[in-house]
Order: sequence, then structure tokens, then C-alpha cells
Amino acid sequence: MPSTERPKFHDWPANAPEEMPSSDVQKMYERGFAGCEFREHRVREAKDWYCDYIDSQGAWSDPDGDSAAHNWGIADSGKGKLSLIFPAILDLYPGCLPGPAQQRGDCVSHGQKNANLGSCAAEVAWGTVDQVTGTIESAPEIPAEGIRNGAFSSSAIYWYRGHGGDGWYCPASAAVSTTKAGCVVNKPYPEANIDLTVYSGRLAGTYGRSPPPSQIADSLDDHLIRTSTSLTGREQVRDFLANGYAINHCGSEGWSSTRDENGFSKRQGSWSHAMAALAVDDRQWAHDTYGDMLVLIQNSWGRFNHGARKIHGTNTLIPEGSFWAKWGDMARRNFLAMSSVAGWPPKKLKEIIPTGLT
Repeated sequence: MPSTERPKFHDWPANAPEEMPSSDVQKMYERGFAGCEFREHRVREAKDWYCDYIDSQGAWSDPDGDSAAHNWGIADSGKGKLSLIFPAILDLYPGCLPGPAQQRGDCVSHGQKNANLGSCAAEVAWGTVDQVTGTIESAPEIPAEGIRNGAFSSSAIYWYRGHGGDGWYCPASAAVSTTKAGCVVNKPYPEANIDLTVYSGRLAGTYGRSPPPSQIADSLDDHLIRTSTSLTGREQVRDFLANGYAINHCGSEGWSSTRDENGFSKRQGSWSHAMAALAVDDRQWAHDTYGDMLVLIQNSWGRFNHGARKIHGTNTLIPEGSFWAKWGDMARRNFLAMSSVAGWPPKKLKEIIPTGLT
């Protein structure tokens, strides 16, 4: 494990309202609140531990993006393409993005949850065969209120951060999603006497210094991420997104809350923050217009930004709370792809017996 010395994150204000407006959450980050650790030596230490851990998981688990891309035959598969994961999410669970604005410093688990959701939805929508079971899986049923709260639970992931305050590391959250809490549906769990339907900062802080007790933990680990992969460079990020592997990423960069006519936002300010990546645009027009590949970032501050949402050359709208970012503005961030999901078994169709037959 990385050093147990706790990074000096700022404390979420004790008097903050239970439902803080998105604009106030943004202001907190812009004033220096740290939801993720981005100091280079800390990130390196966490990534080294993470890579050793993923290596130990099994023969087909590969923490290195370049090696995994070539071994899995996906290298260069996204070159020159517009590749979208988020439509699979919204087709399954309309209105689940952006979800509620975070109400404490749990951005790492929000980004992790959205990456898990993206990879799960892509597997279902694209009919990807599960690498372990060999089956094509179905999507779980989620209560309407659970969908409005983001479909999957970020709180269940955050409970394993290992301390009682706020802030975390992206490599650690990826490891948690492969072992403790991956795709956890927003719904009641009567067997564990918990209800994860509605997100709140209070719920996210229920555990931390100590993990959830076994009665609850046993309800959280049925649908884990099979493995995750650390990515370096534009080609790896592009190709993993093109193949339905959504990404959680951490760093210190901030962006404008205004989108241009193509949904693009300029690099602006600094946020110690984690967010998910749910699409990539490597078409020639993107390079001609912005001088670079574009990556779609899904934030966890609700509808914090504004501006156009239609993707150039299509009728598709990017989700609320998201924006296109230029690769060069985010290249220094720490990227982790969620490479496979232990999903839900195929739904059995109800047998219908024609009238008059027995």
C-alpha cells in the first residue's frame, strides 16, 4: 500500500448545507480545496503500488496500458474516430447524468463510479462477452430515484478510503472497485439495513476510518471491476475509450464553466479534482479546429456549466455537467481505465404459451 501518512486535504466545511449549490462546490475547489492527491511523488508511489497489485490479480490482468492495448488487439483502434461511451449509459438510465453535485470531498469516488458505470453500460449495450463467464450480460434494474442520483453508488466506494476525512487517490479507488465495491446499484439493501438510493455527503461519510462491517460489505462486492489499467499518452486514452473502457482521472487542472458552440471548454484555473472520461473525438475536424484530440470529461458538480452541447456533425448532445477538453490541457493527469465488469446475468424472457395450447 502507499504511505499511510495522510495528505493534508482541506476539510469540508462543517456548516456546509446538505445540498450545496454546484456553483459553491466549484468555488471551493477553485479556492484550494483538495479532493484528490496530485503531487508527483505521491501519485508515483500510489501508481507503483497499484501496478504491483493489478499484476498480482491474474494472467489476463495488465496494469500497463501499452501492453494491454497490444495484447488485447485494440492498439490504434480509435485513431481518427469519434468514440462515445455516454450514450450507452443514457440509453439504459435516462437522466442519470450528471447526477447530484458532490456534497463533500469525494470526487475520486464520483469519478470512479462514473467510470464503472460507463464500462458496465458499454458492455451491455455493445453485447461484449464477459471475459470470465463467457456470457453477454444484462443491465440491473434501478429505482427511478436511484437513477436520478447517478444510477450507481459513489458512497459505497468512498467508504473504503481508509481515513475519516476527505480526499483520496485514483489508483486506490480503482483497486477498491476490483476488490470491495465496484458497480453498486443505488437501491435499498434490506439484508444489510442500508439504503443507497439517494446520494448525500452524510451517507458518503458513514464509513472511512473503518470500513463497512461485513453485513454491509457482503452486499457491495457482487459486481466488481474485473481489472483496471493505468494509461499513459493520448493513444492509450483514445483506444481504451474507443473500446468502451471508461476512465477515471485525477489532476490539478481546472476548466471554464462555459462551453463554446461545440461543447468545448478552455483550460482555466486549478482544481485538485477527479473526473471521468466518457468519450473521445480524434476526427480531423477536431485537430483542425482545436489543434488536438478532444476528450469528454464528466464532472461531479451537477449542472455546474453551461453552453452548447451538440457534438459537431451529429445530433447527439453531450450530458449535462460535461465538456470537451483538449488533450494537451489534460495530458499530465493520472488515467485509469476500467477494463471489464462482473455484471448481471442475461434476463430470461418470459415464456408465452399461445391461447388454446397446453
